[in-house]
Amino acid sequence: MCVCVRSKCTYVTREGCGWVPVTLAVTARACPWQVRYACQEYAGTAVDVMARRLRLGFLNSQAAEESLPRVVEIMGQELGWSGRESRKQLEDAITFLQVEMGKDMNRS
Repeated sequence: MCVCVRSKCTYVTREGCGWVPVTLAVTARACPWQVRYACQEYAGTAVDVMARRLRLGFLNSQAAEESLPRVVEIMGQELGWSGRESRKQLEDAITFLQVEMGKDMNRS
């Protein structure tokens, strides 16, 4: 179940006897199930998911960077990445956001 309210997407999971909300980032409109679905649709890199599948890298690079560790964690579970591969994906995605999306542009 995904509930999107005022630029906040909450993915609700059943844990124990109650429902527990989990968010990727406060301003992100990406839910964990969207990341899992992207992996099932042959997304192979964190850059692919953030930029092409979810488009979050294009819409809000700051929210994309905040969401990135959780996205990489989910992708690692889905794709069976080692810790080394997860770190590489995280570094590559951060570089992509900074260079290609101009996240740090005009900063001194």
